[in-house]
Amino acid sequence: MTNPPSPEQAARLERQRLAAEDGAKALQEVASRAIAIRENMARVRSLRLAKEAQKVRANDRKSSGTSQTEKAT
Repeated sequence: MTNPPSPEQAARLERQRLAAEDGAKALQEVASRAIAIRENMARVRSLRLAKEAQKVRANDRKSSGTSQTEKAT
């Protein structure tokens, strides 16, 4: 038969179990934060690209408008 663990062994096992749980929670939090960061980066990237495209369209309109007036004169 196996002897029951001593109080010291039981305390050590409990600390190890709690540490393992805390470690798993920490890894899950890190993974969740990483996902949130990637989603935010994608959102900001799409906003930046939309803004850049808008500037390009505005510049195209200005340059095409200028060139047509220059041709007319």
